[in-house]
Amino acid sequence: MQAFIDNLVHLYHTDDTFYKISVLIPVVSTGSFLAQAIPLSLLVLWNPKWLQGRYIKGRAQNSEILSMMFWGLFYSVFNHAVLFGALAALYPYYEPVVKRAMVWDDNVSWITIASAVQLVITFYLEDMFYYNIHKTFHTNKFLFNNVHALHHSIRRPIAMIGHYMSPQEFFAIGGTVLFTPFLLGFVGTMFGMNFPVHYKLMLLWLGLRQWEAAEEHCGFEAPFLIAKYIIPLYDGPAFHFFHHTKVVGNYGAVTAVWDKFFGTVSKGYDNYVKGSPSYEPDAPL
Repeated sequence: MQAFIDNLVHLYHTDDTFYKISVLIPVVSTGSFLAQAIPLSLLVLWNPKWLQGRYIKGRAQNSEILSMMFWGLFYSVFNHAVLFGALAALYPYYEPVVKRAMVWDDNVSWITIASAVQLVITFYLEDMFYYNIHKTFHTNKFLFNNVHALHHSIRRPIAMIGHYMSPQEFFAIGGTVLFTPFLLGFVGTMFGMNFPVHYKLMLLWLGLRQWEAAEEHCGFEAPFLIAKYIIPLYDGPAFHFFHHTKVVGNYGAVTAVWDKFFGTVSKGYDNYVKGSPSYEPDAPL
């Protein structure tokens, strides 16, 4: 064990890419999520009058909110600590691939038209990967009962429970967030092409995606939630709220595109979008 730790310390001091992957990725992911999740959750706890008419379907009791905030923080930090350990321990195995697929040089500009296109592609490609993995967690009873049920034990979500999940689920679903830009960069360097993904673009994507993960669990609609302004086709917190209350359907991450294409939109969601007064979500299983 001491030799393993010594090797990690050596890599930290001698390999800049190791630091950027093993340290920056967990820090940016945790920091960007908590920077959005904590204020949004405290806002629900405060419960000002102007917010009371904006809840998608009611508000949890203060004791429930405090409990969700504590355990949400615990699982966010715990899962990212495990992520750090995994990224550090497995670094020798994936190092050749990521060094080919990504640009790690800080002197290379990353604010380009190509980067903007890569960011857009990453959003919707990851949404497809997320949809399929998330749907599998629901259609496979073993996976749902033993992995995904923890996240669905929350009836009325708040932003802090975005990372309230088992490490297995965090790696499976959260893994799509990391895998997608690496895949895009790898494909961009095949067949003589020269379109790797800059690591700073990956960190920007990671920050935006975790910011969105907090918003989609916040449990209310408000004009200051910015994801809908920067993500075309984004359906807002109500889309994922229906997923928590119906349990079946609305498996997409940032859009309803794949749910509409495969016919898995949660029952009643379309009526809610149209302003139907009869909207009444089912209780979770």
